[in-house]
Amino acid sequence: MSAFSDAILCTAADLTQQESRMPEAAKNVRTPSGYTAFDGKYDLAKEAVEKWLRKHGIHPDGITNPAQLKRAAVYKTLELCYRDMGSKQDTVSWNKADYYAAQFDEEISTIDLDFDPTLVPVVQTPGGDRHQERSSLPGITHAENPRHFTPHRRWYALDPRVG
Repeated sequence: MSAFSDAILCTAADLTQQESRMPEAAKNVRTPSGYTAFDGKYDLAKEAVEKWLRKHGIHPDGITNPAQLKRAAVYKTLELCYRDMGSKQDTVSWNKADYYAAQFDEEISTIDLDFDPTLVPVVQTPGGDRHQERSSLPGITHAENPRHFTPHRRWYALDPRVG
């Protein structure tokens, strides 16, 4: 397992710090199926963070300090809760969901991640070629500091493990 897969990105206390009535307000809203607007949101937020990372070429296994993603996970969790709490697109809950969606996008796109490319799985093809897993940084590391990566910086050197 990796530091990311084992990490709890945010807690109820983190949500309450951002929104004093959360997660209690979401727990009080029941959906027609009997679930609350809060059920499963931590897992969905973590999945959204992982999808964003992979979409931007960052393999989650290479992240050495998942706590750096806490604020982004809080914003995504609150977005999902408020989205579930709103029954119409013109409600206060829907507006808060839009606000937290924008906050998530801003936060996750500007994080300086501690990243170690040696933690990203290297696979061998049937032909014997070695390369990093397809959804990882494609054989590159940050030249100034190989353990530090920002999606918007593009100063790289080749990873010595990849031929």
